[in-house]
Formats: sequence, structure tokens, C-alpha cells
Amino acid sequence: MPMRIGLIAYPLFVIAIAASKGGVVSKFAKANAFSPETARKPASLSIRDTDSVRAAAKRGLLIATANGLYYVNQTRYRRRQRLTIAALAALGIIIALLTVYAFFSDF
Repeated sequence: MPMRIGLIAYPLFVIAIAASKGGVVSKFAKANAFSPETARKPASLSIRDTDSVRAAAKRGLLIATANGLYYVNQTRYRRRQRLTIAALAALGIIIALLTVYAFFSDF
């Protein structure tokens, strides 16, 4: 029985950690950097990993200005949030179904 509880708990903890870890784009969003006027430098948000900032800009989540400032592309950011929530919900349903199966089967 404890093993079956672990089948539920471990994946849920991993999902919760992944969901709570916002990343680079969320730091810009928390700073309300949503336009060229409110754009911020990564260093002002304590972001040392400029490669992740460039990667987010390449994916279109951040928009770079001419003077090294970045701001969030709200359309893509919201779509990414919705996709993340949908993926985590689907994963949660799959884990729940597997857990129900594990509780009622003799494996």
C-alpha cells in the first residue's frame, strides 16, 4: 500500500515543482514589463543567464528593444500559460487513472 501512495505523491510533487518554477519570462511578467516603455534589462531582474533570455526572445516570448531591454509578448505568454495548464491537467488525469488502476489491480 505505501508503494501505491508513492505512485501518486512523487509525480504530483514533480508537477508542482515544475509549475511553480516560473523561469525567465515570468520574472519579466512579474515586473510588469509588457511594453517598450516598461521593458527591463535582465540584470535589473537578477537574471544572470542571458542565454535563456535570448532563447525566450528567439521563441517569441520576449521582445528585444534596440538598447538591450526586453519585454513580454503578452499573446504568446498567455498562450504558453494555457498550454502548460492543459498539459499539466492532462498529466494529472493520466496519473489519477494509473493510480486508480494500481489500487484496484493485483500488480
